[in-house]
Amino acid sequence: MRKFKIFILFLVFSNQLFAGSPKFSVLGYVDSYYCTDNLDKEFDLFSSINHRRETFALNIAYLKFNYTDNNIRATLALQEGDIPKNIYFQEPKNIQQANIEYRLADRLWLGAGIFSTHIGGETTHPRNNFLSSHSATTFFEPTYQTGVMLQYELTNNFSAAAYLINGNHLFEDNNKNKTIAFAFNYALDDFSIAYNNMFGNEEPEGKKSRLHTYHNVIVNAKLSKSFDLLGQIDYATLENSYKDANGTMKSGFLAYKYSINEKFSNSARISYYSETENVYKLNVEGFDFTVGVEYKPTANSYIRLESRYLKNNQGSNKYAFQRNGKPTNELTEFSMNFGGWFDFLFKM
Repeated sequence: MRKFKIFILFLVFSNQLFAGSPKFSVLGYVDSYYCTDNLDKEFDLFSSINHRRETFALNIAYLKFNYTDNNIRATLALQEGDIPKNIYFQEPKNIQQANIEYRLADRLWLGAGIFSTHIGGETTHPRNNFLSSHSATTFFEPTYQTGVMLQYELTNNFSAAAYLINGNHLFEDNNKNKTIAFAFNYALDDFSIAYNNMFGNEEPEGKKSRLHTYHNVIVNAKLSKSFDLLGQIDYATLENSYKDANGTMKSGFLAYKYSINEKFSNSARISYYSETENVYKLNVEGFDFTVGVEYKPTANSYIRLESRYLKNNQGSNKYAFQRNGKPTNELTEFSMNFGGWFDFLFKM
């Protein structure tokens, strides 16, 4: 009798907790590539996607599970490939997302766990971006974050979120301090603008505390049925990092995508970066320009051809590359990407 009562209570609780037509979805995605350039050997600077040279390789194999109902949202995303190996500096490299969110009130959610970063207009999935390669701007941005999030949808068009996380591009904290961050997004059908930031001490335990800030503005506009425009500006500071003053990092990019028809499109992007004041200790300033074409055999797949030219104009790391046995400040690369995905939704 006691077990029966417990079972009844469990059913009642479950009915309240998981009410409202719960949904379960599965997303799978693969991107493979071949890349070559005019250099003598592989490089690390500004290389996060299409990293390996002269060989067919796997950027990412991705599997995401998502559960949603009126009161709970849960996500688990697993990954393998060159992207997590190159971008993720801490374990677990094979987990891109692992979080759960609870509805506290209408339009108000509380979440905790591992999240993709709230900063930046380009993701680690080439399929979500105009081009497969990352801009130099994205190279400076965090990719992941661990902590808690409070998100509020003020209207159907405007949302805001506050984060308390371990740090900038950190799974595990490297000190006793936490980083605070905020995200604001305003979106219409054909236009959106977002402002994101982070504030915290990112110095390892035992070193003097220094405030690190990151600011990010993203504008996305659909100018017509065929033409999309994406612009972004980033600005970061580090306390007392440059001649006893606050060092700064400035970067940004402008990109477009033009869809010729349902099968073919072309894209281009120009990016500027300036990090010569020891914010990230790269000491380099320059630009990169990328052009690409895309063919979609099906709605859920693509073949992309791209070329990127990058030039460092100044900084102690200006000659970061090597060609014909000599240092050079220029890079020209060519890449081919093959991608496809599936997405299933189950109503429970």
